[in-house]
Amino acid sequence: MSQDPVLSKRLLRQEQIATQYLFMNTQVKPFDNVLVRRAMNMAINKTILSRLVNGRGIPTSTIEPRKMPGYGAYSLYSYDPAGARKLLAQAGYPNGFSTTFYSDNTTDDARISQSIAQQLQAIGVKADLRVVDANTFQTLFGTKGRVPLGLNGWYQDFPDPNDFVEPILSCASAVPGAQNAAWYCNPKVDAVAHRLKSTTDQKARLRQYPQLDRMIMQDAPWVPLLTPVFYVLPSANVRNFYFDPVWFYIYADYAKA
Repeated sequence: MSQDPVLSKRLLRQEQIATQYLFMNTQVKPFDNVLVRRAMNMAINKTILSRLVNGRGIPTSTIEPRKMPGYGAYSLYSYDPAGARKLLAQAGYPNGFSTTFYSDNTTDDARISQSIAQQLQAIGVKADLRVVDANTFQTLFGTKGRVPLGLNGWYQDFPDPNDFVEPILSCASAVPGAQNAAWYCNPKVDAVAHRLKSTTDQKARLRQYPQLDRMIMQDAPWVPLLTPVFYVLPSANVRNFYFDPVWFYIYADYAKA
């Protein structure tokens, strides 16, 4: 469609304010070991994932999405399977390990989850993929110790970088039934997040969020994967069409219902 000289002029592209990620339960072995979590970050080739979905995802390495105020580009982990295997050996897993890998059948693209499982095999991690419905997935990862590894995503609720920290990566959210699927808790991160949330100088606080993002990724509770990209082709009769960068995903779900 993008190659069609007529249709391509109507085709609209919208990068979402969202992050798709692989979470690791920081309270479950072997993901309670930060070296294992860092190794997982080095094991995934995100460019391959982007190609699998025909560019409908932009490789990312940060918690915060690119269009979120306070976003700052950086990367702590490069794609390095050999380096990942060395980290696993240092962590006490020279031959890798086996785990269970969950995703839900509502938002999961099978090409993504299957590719992740295959890439993990290259560093000796045998991930038994289990795809469940969205409600079951939510219940499972909201149960302490139940889901060691999973594919998930977080879409902006409000246009502030704190939305990608306290609701999903704070000690307060590492409780049953909440959205902190990694069960991640670092009081030092919480203290910085609270200070930034309370800072009245908006420009100053936004400049500091990349540091907080990096602080979280040093603990590596996630492997950030892709920033979702949606396309839509409005009718030629439609004028002044607006492609919402936040809520289109919700509308799309309703459209499928």
